[in-house]
Amino acid sequence: MSPSHAAASEEDRPLVGFSPWGAAFRVRVATYVVLVAVPAALIAGWAFDRLAVEGKLDQADAALGAELRASMGELRAAAKETEARATRLASSARVHTALARRDRAALRRLIVENPRVAVLSPRGVVVAGRLEPLALSRSVDVVARDRRLGRIVASLPLDDELLARLEREAALPAG
Repeated sequence: MSPSHAAASEEDRPLVGFSPWGAAFRVRVATYVVLVAVPAALIAGWAFDRLAVEGKLDQADAALGAELRASMGELRAAAKETEARATRLASSARVHTALARRDRAALRRLIVENPRVAVLSPRGVVVAGRLEPLALSRSVDVVARDRRLGRIVASLPLDDELLARLEREAALPAG
């Protein structure tokens, strides 16, 4: 063996404790993990969390929308009932006769039988009952032979009773 050949073989031999994956490389990998992988994991976690939150918000929006539709349907039904009461009274022969004769006593008796109703003169003056201050109202003219005798106003007070009715209708099953 020549001395130059012996020197080459010593260089080819690995040094004890030496690794190509040395400290500098490990520092670079750790830096990469800290600068790239950790933020990427945090961003991915945030994105998944955001999707979960948006899913819950969408679910809550859908539930609230269903409750609102149910309440509005019940309110429309209550308004139709109120309008039907006004129409029924306005077409009553007793109401026509009492208005034509300007018989306030007869009109007051009708109002006792039909709460939440007011009877107005042709000029709009309340002659029996009272107009509810905070209510959904429906009115129907009372007409005989093309002559307006008065007007019937039926009211649906916006009160705790109506609110409870709307809440009952809007109740959805849990889940």
